[in-house]
Amino acid sequence: MGLFKPKRSLDGTIAGHVDDAMRAIREMFPGDTKLTLVVRSDRFKDPLIFTNDSPDAAVEAIRKMTTAKPTLRLAN
Repeated sequence: MGLFKPKRSLDGTIAGHVDDAMRAIREMFPGDTKLTLVVRSDRFKDPLIFTNDSPDAAVEAIRKMTTAKPTLRLAN
């Protein structure tokens, strides 16, 4: 996993704990499992995005599951 932001030391941080948890979750699934977590909080100016996927593939997966905006399409 990785924090999709400028990298800093993750040891002992919230990001480090999330990274460890996401790694443990990924190990529960066989094959090439992709995980993306978006954290939005009043504590952060911008969202934190953790992923082991490419940004384009993660966005496409979100678009397939939502109809929140007219530009997004519903998965078949």
